[in-house]
Amino acid sequence: MNNRTLLLFGIAIPVLFTTAILGLAALVPGYSHIAQTVSEIGKHGSPAESQWKIADLTVALFFLLFYLGLYRFSRANSLSVMPAYLVGFFGLMSVGISVFESPHPLHNVFGLLMTVGYMAPLALAWSWRGRDWAKSLVRFSFVTWVLVMVAIFLNLSPLFTRDLFPLEYYGLVQRSLFLAFYGIWCPVVGLILYRASTHLVAASNPT
Repeated sequence: MNNRTLLLFGIAIPVLFTTAILGLAALVPGYSHIAQTVSEIGKHGSPAESQWKIADLTVALFFLLFYLGLYRFSRANSLSVMPAYLVGFFGLMSVGISVFESPHPLHNVFGLLMTVGYMAPLALAWSWRGRDWAKSLVRFSFVTWVLVMVAIFLNLSPLFTRDLFPLEYYGLVQRSLFLAFYGIWCPVVGLILYRASTHLVAASNPT
């Protein structure tokens, strides 16, 4: 699989993840997208437990393939590989939450460790600045990181206060984090780098 194709897994991530959420939630009687977390779709004993585990592990695989594409792109263009490492770490933690489905104690441990991986947009914004072709990508990544941080704060807020929002909307709050990272940052970065790779390769190999 060539490097450019690997970058397209950034686009495939939200497509598969969204399809799995919408499709498999229909198998769980009474499931609420507004109130319930996505992990509850595949929790132990759920009618969709096996299907969710397969889909979730596939999403984790997509993250690891996206990591590989991002890593190769970074190395080929003398860029920091830290954003790629954080995406790869996120993919590994995703394997953990898939293997140890809710309510296993390790499920939340891996979930909290994923916070490290969510710093990938900041790593890109910080370490890739100064490249003319990447200015828009750097600004975009910084703005996305701010959205991710707000979403993380809201997701963790029930641990120290229950007054920020009604908990019956927690499902939507959790999905705001997935939207920022899975649905916005990963596909946009994947598409921009996919397009940029041709021009950068051409520039580095003039005829």
